[in-house]
Amino acid sequence: KMTERELFDCLGKNVKIIFKDGQILEGFCEGFDTENDNAPRKASIDIRQKNSSHCVVAFADEIEKIELTDN
Repeated sequence: KMTERELFDCLGKNVKIIFKDGQILEGFCEGFDTENDNAPRKASIDIRQKNSSHCVVAFADEIEKIELTDN
């Protein structure tokens, strides 16, 4: 499980998220919520994919690894 600190450190950066189920999500991290902010009590980050106007929420307990990217 990713820590809140690890998620917070992604804020304002381009990231590649590898989920535990093998899915991959790439985009810009434009939001962060602590466990106390979220109803299901899970920390999360909001990722905006390229050429998209909406965000995808990635919860800490679903993430295997996060890599910072240049693009």
